[in-house]
Amino acid sequence: MADPPELTVQWLSSGAVLGRFRAAELDVCDAVSVGAVKRRLVPLVHQPRFKLKLLRGSDVLKNEEELTLPEALQLVVLSRYQQMTREQMIYVLDVARRDVAAEMEQFLQLPMDPDVSADGDTALHCAAASGSVGCCRLLLEARANLELPSARYNDHRPLQVACQAGELEIVQLLLAARADQHQAPPALHLASYHGAADMVRLLLAQRGRADELDREQDATPLRLACQQNHLEVVRSLLEAKATANKACEDGSTPLPLERPLRKTSTSSMAQKEFQSPQSMPPARAVAKVAKHLGIHRKLYSLFLGVSLKYETLVK
Repeated sequence: MADPPELTVQWLSSGAVLGRFRAAELDVCDAVSVGAVKRRLVPLVHQPRFKLKLLRGSDVLKNEEELTLPEALQLVVLSRYQQMTREQMIYVLDVARRDVAAEMEQFLQLPMDPDVSADGDTALHCAAASGSVGCCRLLLEARANLELPSARYNDHRPLQVACQAGELEIVQLLLAARADQHQAPPALHLASYHGAADMVRLLLAQRGRADELDREQDATPLRLACQQNHLEVVRSLLEAKATANKACEDGSTPLPLERPLRKTSTSSMAQKEFQSPQSMPPARAVAKVAKHLGIHRKLYSLFLGVSLKYETLVK
């Protein structure tokens, strides 16, 4: 029985065989596209597919061309990106904002530097801020830099830009690409401040630190969520074991408890009602204390729900 037909890929420079692939290895029956072959070669050459060129003799093959096995091709890995004018760079950033993935693919195939920038912003910053999922996927596939600060978006990295913009799917993509969520300002702080509960839960599931202190803001995620009365975020942080009365460097805690509660009639009433951490106070008592603190009563109830004694809260 004859051996199954193969695709042989050689280095153009040396003639050395990089790999031989049967149809089953390429997940095809008869024909395979050039683009699919490039994707198969990425883990072997450790370069994005946009920098790979496959040749048959002297002809450079296009991604959409179909190959029928057996076939022998030569591979070149481009070492330089194509130079671009400022007008082209500005246009690429606009493509990223509008999420025109087909055009972004064409630019990256030149190949274009995925970190192309104009006025201090990269295409990835623009995609992150605009929720451009298609362009974001392509830029990450091209290995765009995850750590470049943005001029327009307060020197934030792409992950922080996406958090501030509330773009959950972009955050998922960037976390999967191993973006650092603890880079200042921490992503969890931004999501907590803006009340993005689903994003907060995602970040916590990806090793977010519920008690992390952002020294620039002197705040924990819980404190920021409390300041904005984001009840669902507060609930998620408390469920993740955030310390309810953790003090920041200035001594303040998530709830504004520095006010002299014990000298008020509200304090005396509350102390009498809250003798046991297991017994929830009447709704009226909660409302009075919350009003005194200047916070939402449901927010105050959440803190009581983590079984903190009243005396612990007002220390």
